[in-house]
Amino acid sequence: MANAGHHVGFQPNVGFSSLDFLMSIREVALRVSAQKRPEDARLLRSALTSHLFEFSALARQCNHSEVAGTCLQRLRNVMEVSESSSGDTFSKLHSSLRLHLEDARLDSAKGNFGSAIRTCKLVLNKMKSSNLIGAADGVKEEHRAVMSDAGILCGDLMVEYKVESGKIILQDYLKPASSMALKVYERNKSVVNGQRAAQSQFALAAFVASLHDNVVEKEKSQEWKRARVTADERRAELAVCNKMLEKANKENAETKSKSSARSGTARTGAQSRTKQTLEEMSRKEHRELVIHVSTLKKELKMEEKERKTVERAVSEYLHLAIESFAKALSIHNPSTMTEDVSKHIFRMVSLWFANSTDSGVNELMRQYQDSVSTHHFVPLTYQIFARIDSASEGDASDFQATLRSLVLKMCTDHPYHCLIQLITLANGSKVAASDAPGRTNAYLQYGGNSKVDASISILESLKRLKGSSSYVASLVESYITISNGYIDLAMFPTSKFHGDEKDKSKPPPKKIALSVAKSGGGRSTQKSLDQILSSGGKRNFKCAPCVLTKPPILRPGRDYGHGNDDPIGSERIETFDPNFSITDTGIHRPKIVKCIGSKGGIFKQLVKGEDDIRQDAVMQQVFSTVNNLLRSPRTSTTSNQGINGGGGQQRSEARSLNLVTYNIIPLSPVSGVLEWVDDTMPFGDFLNDKGGAKSDRIGAHSRYFPGEWSNRLCQMYFMEAPTHERRKAFDEICKRISPAFRYFFVERFAHSLQAWHTARTTYTRSVAVNSIVGHVLGIGDRHCNNILVHQKTGEVVHIDFGIVFEQGKCLNTPETVPFRLTRDVVDGMGPSGTEGCFSLSAEATASVLRDNAETLFTILSAVVSDPLYKWSMSPLQARKVQRAGARNAGDDDEDADEDEEEAADGALASAIGKQTSSAMDENNEQNQNEAATRAIQKIHQKLQGYEEGNTGERQSVEGQVQLLINEARDPDNLCMLYHGWAPWN
Repeated sequence: MANAGHHVGFQPNVGFSSLDFLMSIREVALRVSAQKRPEDARLLRSALTSHLFEFSALARQCNHSEVAGTCLQRLRNVMEVSESSSGDTFSKLHSSLRLHLEDARLDSAKGNFGSAIRTCKLVLNKMKSSNLIGAADGVKEEHRAVMSDAGILCGDLMVEYKVESGKIILQDYLKPASSMALKVYERNKSVVNGQRAAQSQFALAAFVASLHDNVVEKEKSQEWKRARVTADERRAELAVCNKMLEKANKENAETKSKSSARSGTARTGAQSRTKQTLEEMSRKEHRELVIHVSTLKKELKMEEKERKTVERAVSEYLHLAIESFAKALSIHNPSTMTEDVSKHIFRMVSLWFANSTDSGVNELMRQYQDSVSTHHFVPLTYQIFARIDSASEGDASDFQATLRSLVLKMCTDHPYHCLIQLITLANGSKVAASDAPGRTNAYLQYGGNSKVDASISILESLKRLKGSSSYVASLVESYITISNGYIDLAMFPTSKFHGDEKDKSKPPPKKIALSVAKSGGGRSTQKSLDQILSSGGKRNFKCAPCVLTKPPILRPGRDYGHGNDDPIGSERIETFDPNFSITDTGIHRPKIVKCIGSKGGIFKQLVKGEDDIRQDAVMQQVFSTVNNLLRSPRTSTTSNQGINGGGGQQRSEARSLNLVTYNIIPLSPVSGVLEWVDDTMPFGDFLNDKGGAKSDRIGAHSRYFPGEWSNRLCQMYFMEAPTHERRKAFDEICKRISPAFRYFFVERFAHSLQAWHTARTTYTRSVAVNSIVGHVLGIGDRHCNNILVHQKTGEVVHIDFGIVFEQGKCLNTPETVPFRLTRDVVDGMGPSGTEGCFSLSAEATASVLRDNAETLFTILSAVVSDPLYKWSMSPLQARKVQRAGARNAGDDDEDADEDEEEAADGALASAIGKQTSSAMDENNEQNQNEAATRAIQKIHQKLQGYEEGNTGERQSVEGQVQLLINEARDPDNLCMLYHGWAPWN
C-alpha cells in the first residue's frame, strides 16, 4: 500500500545495481538538459521531480534505504529551486506534502513506525485544513490522491502495530481514504488511479474481514456462551421475581383493604406493636424485591444491548468486507496491475461460503458478478463447484441461485478450465456400486444425488447457449464424450495382461489395443478412446476439447479462439495412439496413453481407476499457490530480521526455489487423468534392484556396492526385529548398506562438470523446498516410490498425496519424521550434506511461508472447508497405504498376496459402506468443520515457529529448520518407521 499512486518500473529479475545505474544516468540527463535549455527548465525540473520520486520508491522496494534517503535529499533541493521560481501556492503545498508522505514510507521501511505514523497524521491534518478554493481541478485531484495515500498508509501501519482501536482506524483512516481513492478513480480512470483505488479497497476489505473474524471468534468463545447461559438464567430469575412482586403487591392491597375495614376495632398495645413490626418487615422485603427486579432489568438491558451491538457488527463488517473486495476486483485490471490478488479472492469466497445463508451477502455477490472478471474465480473452481446443489424449498437466501449464476458465467467465459470440473460432479453417481462403494459414498455423503442433479441441470443450460457462446454448447458435448471414454479405459480390468510373475517366459504385453477397453466402465461409449472424437478422418464434434492435462493459459479477456482455433498455450485433442500400456503394480493398474494434439504434440497421460485422485488435485492447487508466493517480487520484506526471519524475498529469488507441479484431472469419484512427468524416475528405482532374485534391473546399491545387503534383505531383517530391538536392527542395516545416490549425478551429468554441479545444486534446493512445504502441510507417506527425480534437471517431484495434514501420525505404524531426509537423500547433496545450500534454501522457504502466513491460511481455509475434500483416513485406508508402500519398495512377499488382500479390502469396504451409508450424514458437517479447524491450527503453529515435543518454545527460522533436520535424521526416529518406507535408503 505504501506505493499506491506512483508507477514504479520494478523489474524483479534485474539486479538493483543495474537499475541504480540506469536511474542515475536518467537523472544526470535531466539535470544537464535543464541547464542547457533554460526555456524548458520548469518542465524538465518537473520531470526530474517525478523521476526522483520514482527512484526513491524503487530503492525502497529493493530494500536500499540509504539510496532512497539520498534521493529524497536531492529531491528537496530540486523542489526548493522549483518553489523559488514558481508562485503556485497549491503546487508548493502538494509537492511538500507528497515529499512528507515519501518520508513516511521510508521511515516505515526502516522500521521507524512511530515516526511514519506521525508524519502521515501531519500530512492528513495539513490537507484537511488546506483551502483549495481557486485551485485547478488537476491540483484538487492530486490533493485527494495524496490524502488517500496518506490515509491508507497510516491505517495500514496502525493495523500492523496496533496503536489505535479498530473502530478509529476504520472510521477515521481506511474508510475515508478508500472512498476518496474511489472518487478520484471515477473522475479519472487512469492506470495509477485505478491501482490506488483497487489497493485501497483491498486494504479496507482485508481489515474489515479481520474485524469480522474477531467478532465471530468472540461469539464462539466459551466466555460468550457462558454469558448467554447466565443471561438466560437471569431472565428466568427476573420472571420469578416479577411474579413474586406481583403477588406481594396483591397481598399488600388486600391487607390495606382489610385494615381499612377494621380500623374501628379496638386493639391492645401489644397487638398494635406486633402488627406494626410485621408490616415494617413486609415493606422492607417488598422494597428489596423491587430494587432487585430493577437491577436485573438494567443488567439484562445492558447485556442485550451489547449482544445486539456485536451481532450488528458481525453483519456490518461482513457486508462491508464483501462489498469492498468486490469493488476492488471490479477495478483491478490484470493487464496493467501486476499485484497477485489470489489471496483476496480466496478470502472473499471463504466469507461468502461461511455465510451462505445470509441473503445480504448473496445479493452483494449477485450484484457484482457482471463487473468482476470471472478469471479471478477460476483458481477456486474445485471449491466453488463442490458447493453446487439443488436449491431447497426453504432457501430464502438464494445462495444456490447466485452460485449457479456464477458457475454458468465461469463455464461460458472459461470453458476449457471449468467444464471438465462440472462434468466430474455430474459423473458422481454414474460409477457402479460394485466399483468402489466406500469411495462413491464418501464422495456423495455431503449432498447425495442432489449435487449430481444440479450439475446436470447446469450442463443442460450450457448446451442451450446461443450466439457468440454457442461454441461452448458444442464443447460440453465433446467434453462429456471424452470424459466417458477416459472413465471406460480407467475402469477396464487388466488382470489378464499382468503376466505371470513366476514364469518369466510369459512377460506381460508391452502394448494393448485401446479397442479392447471401450466398455470397461460399464457405460460403453461404443467407440474406443482413439475413435471417440473422430473416425475415418472426420470429426464427430464441431469443437474438440483441449488436451486435459495441458489446459490453456488463463485469459482474462476470454479469448480462447471460439472453438475454431487452438487456445493459447494448449492444443485441442486430435486423437490418441491406438495402443496403451499398463504400470507394473496394482490389481487395477493405471493405464499409460498418448494423446495427440491438433499441432502434432504428443502428451503422455496416466489414466487411473479405482482411486480417488481429487485430494492430489487439490494439493497441486496448493503447491501452485506456494509457487506464486516463492516467485512473488513483492513478498513481504521488512527490516525485522529477528524471530520472524525477514528477507524472504531476496532468499527465494536468489535460490530459485520452486515446487514441481503437474496437472491432475479427476473425472469421477474413482477415476481421473494425470499428466505424465517426462524424464523422471522413482527415487527407489535408481537405488534398488527390481524383480526379486532374478533382477530385471540392477540398482545403484548393487552396482556400486555388490557385496552389501539388498533392499529386500534389509526389509526382511527389519521386519523380523522385535520392537525393543528396532534401533539395533536399524544400525546393523546401515552398516550393511552404503548410500549411493551421489552416483545418480555422476551417471546422468558426467558430460560436463558445470552440468553436474548445476543438477546437484538444483536437487538440493528442490529437496529443501519440498521438505519445508511438505512439513508445513503435514504431507506423509514419502517412501522411495512417491518421490521422483528428474533425470535432466535433478529436481525432485512428489506424487501421491493420500496422506496430508499430519494423517501420517495416525497410520498403523505412525510416521515419526517431518520429511524424508535419509542417508541416500543427503548423499546426493555432496560433501556439505545438509549444511550450506540445503539449510539456506530451507530457511528461505520457511521465511517466505512465515512472511505470507495470512495468505496461506486464507487459501488453505477455502481448501480444507471444501465439502467434497476428505483427508481423514479410516483404519482400512491406513492399512492399504502402508502395504502399498511396502510393495512399491520391492517387498515381493506382500506383492504375492496383493490380489487376495485387495479383494478382501473391497469386500470389507462394501460391507462398511452398506452399514454406515444411512447414518453418515448426521454429524458430517460439524466433524468436517472441526477437522478443518484443527488442520489450520497445526499449520498456524508451525508457521509461528512452534513444533511438537519442543516444550512450547518458539523457534527462529534458522532454529526451526535445524530442529527439523535433526528430527528427520535422528536414528531413534527413523528406526520406528514402517519397513516399506525404507528408512535406510
